Amino acid sequence: MPSMLEKAFPTLANRGKNKDKDDKTLAKEAADESIVEQRKGYKKVSPHLPQVDLLPPVLVLGVKTRKIKVRLFFLGFILLLLVGLMYMYQIAQIGFQEEAALNAEQQVVATQSQLTLYQPIETYVASLEDRRKMAKVATQSSVNIPNLLNGVQGALPGGGNYSSVDITAANLPPGDEAASKAFIATCGPTPYPFDTSAPPVAACIRVAGTVPTPSAADQLARDLKNVPRAFSVYVTQGAPTTPTTPTTPTTPTTPTTPTTGATGVPFSGTFVILVKD
Repeated sequence: MPSMLEKAFPTLANRGKNKDKDDKTLAKEAADESIVEQRKGYKKVSPHLPQVDLLPPVLVLGVKTRKIKVRLFFLGFILLLLVGLMYMYQIAQIGFQEEAALNAEQQVVATQSQLTLYQPIETYVASLEDRRKMAKVATQSSVNIPNLLNGVQGALPGGGNYSSVDITAANLPPGDEAASKAFIATCGPTPYPFDTSAPPVAACIRVAGTVPTPSAADQLARDLKNVPRAFSVYVTQGAPTTPTTPTTPTTPTTPTTPTTGATGVPFSGTFVILVKD
């Protein structure tokens, strides 16, 4: 009568019975089976026993579940390790950046302390710059008297002469348009009375004299405009003068000297000299 083990596991029971046979019998049976299979057209197979899972399905499922859990555990551990390494790397980078910023701040403080030593030099350079600007304004506002007189003299036509040449310096603050307007108005009449422009001026020129003809007076006005930096040239003409006849002595004992008057057209002119650009 078969035992309960044989009923539960018939494969094991058959395997135990096969073990009772000797090696020669097994070899013979295998050879016979191989011959029969070859005659039937079957392929020759290995005489090894098939693998059989003897564990219950519940245990097999538990083993597989455990393997999955172990794999997930190691995967989570690796991920956690990577996150930790990245966090430590970021912390190290922040530390390096803070150290670099601290060193830079210390360098800035040291540089500022060194710059304080050069503060007097900076003040002196600033004062030199102010002096340069003042000298530039003074140079621009200055009038070259010899060149100006040469220009005025060169504008005089032949046969004419100056009775007076007056030069008045403006001495105005730079950029003061109202002061320029007032100075131009006090200098004399302008050829454009409705012109409200007021460029920076350096001096006022007033001339007076005589020229031979009225056309010469017009030419004088045109030539005065060629004087360097001349602006608002205005020349007025007077009535032409004629020579006087000599007088005869009234008594023999009181002779008088004959006199002649100046011939020509009297003129007077005004214009201003602009500041250099």
